[in-house]
Amino acid sequence: MPIEPVLSPDLAGFSCLRCDTLHPVGDWFRGCPSCWESGSPANLRARYGEGRHGTASEAAVPYSCDFGTLTPGNTALIACPPSIAGGLDIRLKCEFQNPTGSHKDRCSAQSVARAKAAGYHTVIAASSGNAGVSLAAYARAAGLACEIAISAAIIDSYRQELEELGARCLVFETGIERWHWMEQRVEDPGVYAATNFALPAVGSSPFGIEGYKAIAHEIRDQLEGRLPAAIAVPHCRGDVLAGIAYGLAEIAGEGGTLPRLVAVDPFPRTAQILSGVWPVSAEIEGDAALLPAIGGGTTTFQSIRAVRATQGLATSVSGEVAEAMRLRFLSEGLDLERSAVVSVIALRDLAAEGKVPTDQPLVALLTGKGREGI
Repeated sequence: MPIEPVLSPDLAGFSCLRCDTLHPVGDWFRGCPSCWESGSPANLRARYGEGRHGTASEAAVPYSCDFGTLTPGNTALIACPPSIAGGLDIRLKCEFQNPTGSHKDRCSAQSVARAKAAGYHTVIAASSGNAGVSLAAYARAAGLACEIAISAAIIDSYRQELEELGARCLVFETGIERWHWMEQRVEDPGVYAATNFALPAVGSSPFGIEGYKAIAHEIRDQLEGRLPAAIAVPHCRGDVLAGIAYGLAEIAGEGGTLPRLVAVDPFPRTAQILSGVWPVSAEIEGDAALLPAIGGGTTTFQSIRAVRATQGLATSVSGEVAEAMRLRFLSEGLDLERSAVVSVIALRDLAAEGKVPTDQPLVALLTGKGREGI
């Protein structure tokens, strides 16, 4: 049965994260037009009508849409195995339980709903991993074509799954080449870009990012109305980090006390920007060979804003350390990708350094299931 997305009547438009200008409901692939022109790009955030910004128990989202068995969310929050938690109260948010095996389903559902409702015929993304597989699955469910710009070094299992889902895969040597291809492709008015292609980077579709807000609401419900001291998130360009921050703001109210968000990178990328060593637009080099899901040298204004809005932190975990932790989780019966477990490592390290409170639960986002090679 074809999906029939329904636009929320409360959606008023999208406001710039930097200048707060309100733009009408539409697709702004490079974020705020005026901030883009000024050389200080920033993504947009959905705004809802007076008195409807989401509540403590329900996230406001742009579209309601029944994807059947592909419906994302309601993933478990479980205690971290004691052998790994090291005496801390760490809870694991099991995003690998989403239909295609990663948190990306929350974003894909809203992005594809938007593309379908707005009359696009094709959705595209630059991804050699979870985002591409997720988008392809939801596009197929919606009856839309899907094109994924992949790396020549893509894991075989990802490419095979993309092709089985009917996605057209286009191979590029570098990430910048993939973004250039997307930039040219969206000149076709029937093509919807679900992931970033702007440089400096802006982030993914603001429709899609709204889907991540439910993570915050689910954590609150699963902790019986409480919020954790901190939430650690494997991090690249901040889509999920920003979405969780929006959800927390709905729960606590704008200006309320929020859990500290921890952006966990494969090398000190966000931390250097927060400390003023580099501007937000900088491309920072570092080793992410073992952590490709959170690799790349760019971050975004939405990342920095989310961390600062929650008085959060940025830290980094190496691929070698992540691999050792992945094997520890595997011995406990949890098969996870390396990039997922960096959240747990970060919380352990920050707690040992006294940088996060330990008198309340700490939540680690486990973003994706294990696959051969990752």
